[in-house]
Amino acid sequence: TLCPRCGRNAMEAAGRRICLRGALSISTPGARGRGRLPPSRPPSRPSSSSSASSAEDDDDFRRLAAAQSSLLDEASSLTRSLYRRCLRSASVLSCANERDESDFREREEAQRRGLEDFTSSSAGPISMAPPVDRDNELRSRGGYYRSFARENFDGHWDLLGEHGFHIGAEGGSGAATTTMTPRPWREEQVEQFAYLIRTGEESRRYVLRDYGFADPCTSDGWPAELEDRLGRFVVRSSELTRESN
Repeated sequence: TLCPRCGRNAMEAAGRRICLRGALSISTPGARGRGRLPPSRPPSRPSSSSSASSAEDDDDFRRLAAAQSSLLDEASSLTRSLYRRCLRSASVLSCANERDESDFREREEAQRRGLEDFTSSSAGPISMAPPVDRDNELRSRGGYYRSFARENFDGHWDLLGEHGFHIGAEGGSGAATTTMTPRPWREEQVEQFAYLIRTGEESRRYVLRDYGFADPCTSDGWPAELEDRLGRFVVRSSELTRESN
């Protein structure tokens, strides 16, 4: 039988429609009962060279992370060592030396003469200065520098990391809390840390000299130890920053 439109055999056209429907049922994911999905192509496995490269990258990351964690521990140890010596210096400042005793005697004598002059004659100015209190002045001096040191050390605790390190207990003798930072250090972070440590040590010695005290920390070779350890820390940290960035 011929098709009235195209003039082709009607049975041949029907067969083609059936074949077309079957092909669509196989290739259409939503078709139910009209065929199964063709097997999907299995994912390609990574080549051995890419796997080896990934393993090497992981090894490098772990090595750099371990090196930075070790340096962070050293930075924490240096910081706490300097902090303990600042506290020791503040304790020394709580005591009187010969210059303090001379100043106390001079001021006490001036106050005594002013009181005698006031009682013997009503003329002249009246001193409103409080009486000399040696214990209070010395205790306040030591407490001021102890608080000053704590404030400055706490102000930069997060310099080398997202969570950084703390100087520990009030006396600086407790174990430090260190956390590995997920980001590599920058060169300016290392430079600023070294600058703060050196400046802190210089300030500690300057205050002692200004009040006329001998440094109580020279007997254990501290200044030389600090500079040696800090120098090695800067060299190792600089190499790590260049390798990490």
